[in-house]
Parts: sequence; C-alpha cells; structure tokens
Amino acid sequence: TVATTSRSSPSLITEVLQWRVLVRNLGGKLLRSCDDTSAVTKHANDRKLAAKNVQDSSLQIYLCVMLRAHPAIHNAVLLPVGGNQFFSAYVAALGLEVRVQ
Repeated sequence: TVATTSRSSPSLITEVLQWRVLVRNLGGKLLRSCDDTSAVTKHANDRKLAAKNVQDSSLQIYLCVMLRAHPAIHNAVLLPVGGNQFFSAYVAALGLEVRVQ
C-alpha cells in the first residue's frame, strides 16, 4: 500500500510504479553513483524526445493522407517571416503552421 501525502494519490502511485520499473530494469540494483543516475536519466530523456518526434511525424503523415483523400480549402493568416524568400501560413481550422518558400 502507498501512504497518502499532500500530493494527489494517482501522481504518487505513478511515481512508485515508475520507480519499480526502473529498479526492475536495472536488474534489481539501486543506482549507486551520480554517474549511474545521470546516464539513466539522459537515456530516458532521449527516449522521451524520440517518442515525441515520432508522434509529431505520425500526426503530420495522417494529416497529409487525410487532406489527399478529402481536399479542402481553408482560410489562412500569412506571416512574412523571411523577407522575399519565404513566409509562414497559419491555418486555424487545422491548427497548422506551414512555411512556404
């Protein structure tokens, strides 16, 4: 059982589960040094960033497939960003910002 604290219990339970998974993945050994902790946290942060990038790319691919299957015309706000070289277009209906060259 988990003792209740001032924090919400779902958050505390999630932290306890994450700690148990971390200990299990380390072969049941607790981290002994700052170097071990640093290496583990760096790896976890790298994996989290990679997962976020994959999710963003997946959403962009889905949007492309959807727009190809069902073309649509939407209003956009044009933002001059790069002088004469490029500009950004924000399509509010899709929540999408596109750089046009």
